[in-house]
Amino acid sequence: ISNFQNSAYPRKDADYYYISFPQGIWKEVLNTDNERYAGSGHVNDNLIYSDGTREIPLTIGPNSTLIFTKVG
Repeated sequence: ISNFQNSAYPRKDADYYYISFPQGIWKEVLNTDNERYAGSGHVNDNLIYSDGTREIPLTIGPNSTLIFTKVG
């Protein structure tokens, strides 16, 4: 998932960035906005539980890329 805008979510005019995940349990394994990569720290630390039918709210930093892996 990539955000090519110079603004993060959540922000004042939009609460979160919503993504549909396939059914399963997902974990963020790479986030270029993580502070360890000199980012601003908009990370998703919790596991994401998806039934495959709804959109999941995510935190995403400006100009950043997130990679998730299925863990269950």
